Amino acid sequence: MTRIISYPTVELSDDDLFVISSTGSPGKPTRNVKASEVKSFADNNFLSQVGLKFSWSTRDPLYRVVSTHITNGIYSKLGVDFENLILEEGSTYKLIIERSRPASKRDQLNYRKGGFKRASSQVLPAPYTGRLSEVPITAVTGQKFDFKWDLFFRNDYFPKPAGLSSLNRQVGNSTKLYFAFRIEKTTGAEVTLSPHLGYLRLIGQSNEAPVNLKVVTFIP
Repeated sequence: MTRIISYPTVELSDDDLFVISSTGSPGKPTRNVKASEVKSFADNNFLSQVGLKFSWSTRDPLYRVVSTHITNGIYSKLGVDFENLILEEGSTYKLIIERSRPASKRDQLNYRKGGFKRASSQVLPAPYTGRLSEVPITAVTGQKFDFKWDLFFRNDYFPKPAGLSSLNRQVGNSTKLYFAFRIEKTTGAEVTLSPHLGYLRLIGQSNEAPVNLKVVTFIP
């Protein structure tokens, strides 16, 4: 048998093959797997180990934003520190938010499943087209993310949520919306999406005293 050291060294390509034992199949047969699939598997496992440490404030000027949508309203940017995340050169990273939505009826025969879904602004009227569902990650610590959180609520009838017909999350002068967070990594044409890494509630509330201030912030 030829010694491994005698084989030439080449640059790995996505279509190169690795030989593996398929432990999930009876008899653990030998199989080939593409290098691109090995890399995707490793990226998924790597991203699943990332931790998110959240911070927010409606008093600190580094977080506080005066809303141009809600009359007499303010909201907080979301600070995120990423634990175990390495921003590799040649790849781009985004923080993705998904909003919890209830099950709904499409038509007489079909229903839309509930759950966390990526917020879309394409089907919404102005000004809600300005809210974001993804923001580039530029630093692993200290970055403040502004997804235009005020645009998840209506200016009229605040704190009624925008884009949801149900008011079952509204209690008195406050409304809570539920969000999940993922990381998306793009390297060339390859896109890897993490599982849900964290959850927060976005709350809109009216503080009538001493002034009618409308606040959008977060709670765990």
